[in-house]
Parts: sequence; C-alpha cells; structure tokens
Amino acid sequence: MVGDEGRYLDYAYKLLNGTYASSNDAEYSFLWNGPDYPIFLIPFVYFKTSLLIPKLFNVLFLYFGIFYFHKSLVLFISTQKALILSFILGLYYPLLMESLPKILTEGISFFLASMFTFYSLLYLKKKEQKIHCSHHLH
Repeated sequence: MVGDEGRYLDYAYKLLNGTYASSNDAEYSFLWNGPDYPIFLIPFVYFKTSLLIPKLFNVLFLYFGIFYFHKSLVLFISTQKALILSFILGLYYPLLMESLPKILTEGISFFLASMFTFYSLLYLKKKEQKIHCSHHLH
C-alpha cells in the first residue's frame, strides 16, 4: 500500500459496514476521498479479491478514457489526426507508470472526465446544428 491506496480501501470497508466517516476519525471525517471511488472498490473488498483486479481496471479506464478523447476530437478534426493525437496521449498519459499499477483515482477520473467531455461536446454540437437548421427554415 502506497499513498492513498489504503485510505480508499478503508473507506470501501467502512461503507460495507454501514458507515463512511465518523466523529472518532478526525482525519477521515470529511468527504475528500469520495465516496465514489470507494463505492467502486466495494465488490473487491467484499469478495476479498486480489488487489491486482481493481488495479487492472486502471488499464480499462485508460483505454476508455482515450476512446472518448478520440471521439471528442473526431467531432472537430479528421479521424486520422484524432487517432494520432489519441495515440500520443496514450503514450504520454501523465503518471502512467505511477498510477496504473496502484489503487488510485487517476484512471477512473481520466475516464469520467473524457466521457463527460465527449457527451457535453456532442450535446452542444447537436444543439448548434438544430439552431442552425431552424434558422434556415425561417
């Protein structure tokens, strides 16, 4: 366990036992650490799986984060350019060697931010097209 790994697992264990933070835990009595990531960890804590399994999810989070990053780029640039930029991001991914092999929030945060960005851009683009089309009808 390094860094925040133990704390996230501890919160998942507490959630399984019906609490999250208590007044007895002055250090842990705030929502700074979730509860989103500890909720994700609950099945792994409950089934007492190897810690390797939640760590492997970071690879999926990175993959799908890059997938949504690519889809966002395709809304504005060619597929080929988007693929090149996505590939570069995949190689560059900040703290790749630091965060992927650990139970940390970087992977899931990257995935969620990329997905949110894509769907927000898609919504705005469709809304813009709808407004543009309605102006042509008048």
